[in-house]
Amino acid sequence: MPAGFSSLSLAIGVCVARALQCQGLTELGLKWPNDIQANGRKLGGILVESTQSGDGAMRVVVGVGINVGLESGSPSAQAIDQPWISVCDLPGVGLDPGLRDGLAGSILDQLISCMSTYASTGFESYREDWQGLDVLKGKAVNVSGPGRMLQGKARGIDEQGKLLVEEMMPTGEKVLHRLDSGEVSVRQECK
Repeated sequence: MPAGFSSLSLAIGVCVARALQCQGLTELGLKWPNDIQANGRKLGGILVESTQSGDGAMRVVVGVGINVGLESGSPSAQAIDQPWISVCDLPGVGLDPGLRDGLAGSILDQLISCMSTYASTGFESYREDWQGLDVLKGKAVNVSGPGRMLQGKARGIDEQGKLLVEEMMPTGEKVLHRLDSGEVSVRQECK
């Protein structure tokens, strides 16, 4: 993905959270780089892929998945490798016929706005909201990636949306790592 677009999935996370809040959902959070959480459990996820066409134009495909009426015994639920929740499990929300349509419409409105302005405005207009929804900030995390394991504390994100992880070295020195979403997988340490 071209420079400047690496944080697009974070901006989309903010858009999805805004849309869900407009539909009355609360206790929402974002787990870097692409998980939507409610009450500390995975509510959905985001996937952003880009390609460049022969004429040089960049094409971006955005996928958003939200657990709406997911049942615990379903194959889809069993494939989720972390604690999860469904919209219908949230307090004050029931599965009514218009729920999916309302959520989809609200998410699409937010995404259309984001995609029409992101190339010119970038991540900066979403960063403050993202930081307010960040569920990892200040938490102990385990980071794994090609040829590396890292344990440290999540310290938020930088201007480009890279995850900041502070590692305590055996010497007592603290080293701040800037991690790109394409490089690593992050899990919050269980205590």
